[in-house]
Amino acid sequence: MKVKSFTITEILVVIVITSVVVSLALSVLRMLQRHTLTLSDFQTAKNELYLLNNQLAIEFSKAESIHWSSENEILTFTTPLKQATIAVDSIALSQRQLEVKERTVYLQGKEKSASGIIDALKLEMNVKGKDQTIFVYRRNDLNTILNHGN
Repeated sequence: MKVKSFTITEILVVIVITSVVVSLALSVLRMLQRHTLTLSDFQTAKNELYLLNNQLAIEFSKAESIHWSSENEILTFTTPLKQATIAVDSIALSQRQLEVKERTVYLQGKEKSASGIIDALKLEMNVKGKDQTIFVYRRNDLNTILNHGN
């Protein structure tokens, strides 16, 4: 009696076709995994910039005065209870160090190059190959306008 079965050639063809399909599926899976990690890293960087922007906005709004030192590139925030300084040439975030490409300081809407009191700051940096800008300002009270006005 003859037993029905597959030939060795048929089995080898099925194994080759299956291995090709599995290898294609694995390469697509690796590509998706790399893409997801890249997107996740970029989103983390954007979240850190958002938090930096919010923290600077809070410091700008709480401070009685903000002093810019153009020699050291340092911001000094003065409140009745404390004085805080931030170096603006390079900013350390939780997962990365940001090099600031360009910084511009303002007083009452006019760009300022010398050291002194400021009321706005614009930072331009490159994060993950994309240019990002942070702009923070404070509303001036009458005392600031009278002391540093035109």
